[in-house]
Amino acid sequence: MIFLAVIACAGVYAVDRFQAATAPKQYAAAQAQQQVQRAQEDAAMKAKAAEDEEARAEKAKTEQEEAQAYASAKNAIESVRSSLADPDSALFKDVWAVRGKLAEAPEGVFACGTVNAKNGFGGYVGYTPFVAIGSTVLTPQDGIFEGVFQEVCLDGKKLFPVQV
Repeated sequence: MIFLAVIACAGVYAVDRFQAATAPKQYAAAQAQQQVQRAQEDAAMKAKAAEDEEARAEKAKTEQEEAQAYASAKNAIESVRSSLADPDSALFKDVWAVRGKLAEAPEGVFACGTVNAKNGFGGYVGYTPFVAIGSTVLTPQDGIFEGVFQEVCLDGKKLFPVQV
């Protein structure tokens, strides 16, 4: 079996050498065509590798941005919690991280949702909507709440729900 493989390889080598000796121009053209084809394949592989690397970098950047957005939203939720009379009793519902912009301020990540917590008498008061960014918390008791809620929570880009 091995002997036949050696003969077959030797036969291909002999035919290749025979073609080179009998038809040098055709042989040279075929070799040049093979080199061009190999160069094209190499270029395609390099382009694919570069494209894959670019996709990996973009994915890493997106993941980092999402992690930062999630951290910003969690920070805003903690601001909501700390603004309550009984922070430990807070129950959050429908909380989303939202990318939005207010007037001339730079774009940021807001937390939008509803919260229910105990009041000073120990009773729950019902779910109240809120908008929060950083340490700033707005609720319907604030005069600008409706406009901010519309501009940020309804018109902004919902990124993902936030687990509280």
